[in-house]
Amino acid sequence: MKPSFFLASAICALLLTGTIAPADEPLLLLIPKDQLRTILEFAPDDGLKMAACDGNRTFTCTYIWGAPDADDALRIELGAKPDGKRLYVIAARAARASDFDRVLAVYKDAVPVADLGVQAVWSEMRGQLSILTADNKVIHVNTDMTQSDDQKTAAITIANLVLATP
Repeated sequence: MKPSFFLASAICALLLTGTIAPADEPLLLLIPKDQLRTILEFAPDDGLKMAACDGNRTFTCTYIWGAPDADDALRIELGAKPDGKRLYVIAARAARASDFDRVLAVYKDAVPVADLGVQAVWSEMRGQLSILTADNKVIHVNTDMTQSDDQKTAAITIANLVLATP
């Protein structure tokens, strides 16, 4: 399945709750390139092609990395994203903790993950970790990595970085 399917699913799950409050300030900060390189699988020639955060109702940080591609500049100029492996970190603030149950309703293979927020689940099918924090922030970490990569471990490491950032 395409990464855009997973991103759209995460955003739809957040919006289905109908009670997500808009953020007054960014819910996420960019993860430095040096930290990403220690967590994600970068080939020797890979570079970080895109690192950007945006959004209001849902806040999304997108990271794309891979080997340089002559078409990347044109894609970006046309408003598209460059080719490469992807990581999406999506956050929104829910009105109440029970909203997370509705987010989880779209998961068919949710496996609980201990020691992350109030509640966290991993979906192998989506390559996505979803977390509810004590202050009702809903965070999704969606990885688009190769089969040999350990997506769950990378997602948990990324989530711990995000949760540690004020």
